[in-house]
Amino acid sequence: MFDVTIVAFPETGNNYIYMPYRVSLIAAGGLPGMNNKGLAYVHHGGGSPWWRTSTCKENKWGYGTPAGFIHLHGLRFADNAKEAQDIILASKPKDGVYDQMGFWADVQGNAFIMRCKNLFRKAGDFGEQDFLHATNNSLLRQFCRENEDYYEHGGCGNPDAEKPGSAVSRNLSIWDMLHNYHGHVDLEFSKMMWRHHSENPENPTMSGPHISFIGIMLPNDGNEGLYYVATRCPSKTCGTSGSNNVPVHSFYQLKLAAKRKWMRSFNRR
Repeated sequence: MFDVTIVAFPETGNNYIYMPYRVSLIAAGGLPGMNNKGLAYVHHGGGSPWWRTSTCKENKWGYGTPAGFIHLHGLRFADNAKEAQDIILASKPKDGVYDQMGFWADVQGNAFIMRCKNLFRKAGDFGEQDFLHATNNSLLRQFCRENEDYYEHGGCGNPDAEKPGSAVSRNLSIWDMLHNYHGHVDLEFSKMMWRHHSENPENPTMSGPHISFIGIMLPNDGNEGLYYVATRCPSKTCGTSGSNNVPVHSFYQLKLAAKRKWMRSFNRR
C-alpha cells in the first residue's frame, strides 16, 4: 500500500493537489487538497469519520458517490468555499455521510465545516478569532455519545480526563497554539507545530507520534500556490512503530502552477 499525492492539471476546471494518503482509501476522502483558485479542502472535519455511522438524520441510504470523489470534483470545479458548498449540497454522498464532506476554506476568508446537510461550523462558534480546527471527534456537544464527556475546545471524548482520547488532546493542542499565538502563525510556525510532538501516545499533541499525512497549504488565487507535504511523521524525534509512523523528518515543497504545466519544483524543506 503506497502513499500518494495527486497533482492534477485537467483539460477543464482547476489545477489541484490532493493527498488521499492511499489510493485504496480515496473513496473515504483524503487529507488535504487545494486548487489554483485559492480553495482548500482541509480535512473531513471531525464528527463521524468514514468508519463510524453518520450522526445526521439524512443518513438513509447505503449507495451514492464516495466522499473522496466529491472532494476531487469540488477542487476541480469550485473557485471558492461557497461554490464547494453548493457542489456538496447537490451531491448524494455514499451512506449519506454529509458529515464526511468536510472542512473547506478559501483565500477570501470564507470557511466552513459541514457537520450535517443543514449544519455548518464557522470560525467564532467556539471562541475562535480567525481560525477553525478539527480532528477525528465531534466538537459539537449534541453529537457526544452516551459514554462520552464534553471538553471545551476538545470536543467529545473519554470521561477519564487523564486519558480523554487522541482527538481531544490534539484539539486542545491546536486550540492552544492558534489561540495563544494569534497574529504570529506563519509558515515556519506551522512547520514547528507539526515537528514537535508529545512523547505520551495516550495524550498526544497535534503532531503526536502516530500522526501522519500532514499537508501545509498556502493557496493563492490565480497564481502559484505552495503545498508542503509529509506523507509520514515530519517530526525529528518521532518513532518508527506502526504502519503510519515511518518518519520522513521533513516536508516536501510542491508548487502548483496557475496554468497547465507540470510542477516547477519538488524540494525538501
